[in-house]
Amino acid sequence: MGVLNVHGSLLPRWRGASPIQAAIVAGDQTSGVSIMLLDALMDHGPILMEVEEPIHPEDTGGSLHDRLAEIGGRILPETLVGLFEGVISSIEQDHDRATTCHVLTRDDGKLDWSKTATELERLIRAYQPWPGTWTEWNGKRLKISSVRLGTTTDKTPGEAFMHEGLPSIACGTHTSLDILELQPEGKPV
Repeated sequence: MGVLNVHGSLLPRWRGASPIQAAIVAGDQTSGVSIMLLDALMDHGPILMEVEEPIHPEDTGGSLHDRLAEIGGRILPETLVGLFEGVISSIEQDHDRATTCHVLTRDDGKLDWSKTATELERLIRAYQPWPGTWTEWNGKRLKISSVRLGTTTDKTPGEAFMHEGLPSIACGTHTSLDILELQPEGKPV
């Protein structure tokens, strides 16, 4: 009957190895789980079942992963039963609407302060816990794991300053991020 795949996105959106992180980074409002039949191409086969799940503003890659894993575990048995009983049929994906994502590495987590605060806030949430996000400060790596949107500023992107008692970093288009949790290289959080 073929081989099934449980995939953490609503295919054909976010084919590839990091669909959960890609959805958060892109600012998608929803994600979900797709159960599909495998074919020769990456996440390309026909869909047997999909369940949509909202992406919450506070979601991290880890929290969304855990919810999608629970959904996948719940719908896989009913999909298998439906497939064996012949009550579920496959639906071809709309390949013209396909988007892809890549395997993440630690280097993907390096923060580019020329991006807007909104883009960076989503990236930081998406990459928690893996691969994490970081910047360099005084020649050392500084992990940044929790932020909030800051204030408007005329400071240069990457420039640090204080805002409401918190360290803040200027970002692109006159935005900033307040740093809520960070970890200096070789130190505890």
